[in-house]
Amino acid sequence: SGAVRPIGDYRHPELGLRIFGPLSDDPASYRRRHDPAILVERWARSSPLADPSPRPALYLDCGDRDALLAMNRKLHRKLDRLHVGHEYHEYAGAHDWPSWRKRLPHVLRFVSFALQK
Repeated sequence: SGAVRPIGDYRHPELGLRIFGPLSDDPASYRRRHDPAILVERWARSSPLADPSPRPALYLDCGDRDALLAMNRKLHRKLDRLHVGHEYHEYAGAHDWPSWRKRLPHVLRFVSFALQK
């Protein structure tokens, strides 16, 4: 249910600018260094020998009535295309606390397993 892409024309366009900074082609820009879609492309291109930094365990979980569903689906497809390991789930729910509370046991199981590696 995360804003996994910089928010541009979402409900509050100023939010993307405030959180992620201005759009820029400069590789040193904050947005280019923290955009998940760009990061996974770098991971997919680099070998573990060339870049031994650990990769985070990725878990995407989004409700079918969540306004952020399209961007989560898009990142999921990209991760699949790049063969980047991740776990992805869609469930009946929205972008709200009742939905997240129901999913919390699933998230905690994933985190618990990932921390044991």
